[in-house]
Amino acid sequence: MSDVLCFCASFSLQVIFTKEVQLFRNIKNHSYLMDKKFKICFDTADIQAAYSKLLEHVCTICVGRPAFRTFQNLKDHMRKEHELQYCDLCVENLKVMVQVWFDETCLNYYIVTS
Repeated sequence: MSDVLCFCASFSLQVIFTKEVQLFRNIKNHSYLMDKKFKICFDTADIQAAYSKLLEHVCTICVGRPAFRTFQNLKDHMRKEHELQYCDLCVENLKVMVQVWFDETCLNYYIVTS
């Protein structure tokens, strides 16, 4: 998704992902593809597909393994198979996609120092 840029109107109720940065007033009245769950608009189907790929629950260690159905399934897999885990405080409280896994020693250090 390196060639796909995001335009996010942080003070608007509408979010539109486009390939190029544009003024919101120039694009707000266009017709777009929409993610019905999150109410996010996409300029093209390719951008929408890249966004959907970001939301998949995938183990980055097990190459070729299909995505997990839920984030909890991914968390269980990572803990059992790879002895890695997310910081639950970050997962529950941050409004971003958390993509850092910790072994137990690093997680404890991270929690104490954060």
